Amino acid sequence: MLKKLQQKYARVKDVMVRRDELQSQLLSQFGNAASIITRLQVLNMDKNYDALEVLPGIKETLLGKQIETLEMIFISMTELMKEFQRIVLSLDKIAKDADQL
Repeated sequence: MLKKLQQKYARVKDVMVRRDELQSQLLSQFGNAASIITRLQVLNMDKNYDALEVLPGIKETLLGKQIETLEMIFISMTELMKEFQRIVLSLDKIAKDADQL
């Protein structure tokens, strides 16, 4: 029984390492999204395009690229949240299995 509990503990440690990695990635993605949202406000102001007015569609292009990047970040964050859910389910299963020992 002790051997099985040690195996469960080792599994929990592995899962928690993965959770820490995911949390770090999620915080990084959140920071990136916040930066883009702030940047969108600046890019939306006409006064910031004085010298670039000669380039047709520059404002729309820049805004479009930032929104595209933001969408990709949101998709990535959604996938990270799904992985968090799998971790929760895994930890729950390990706990239930340990209770049955």
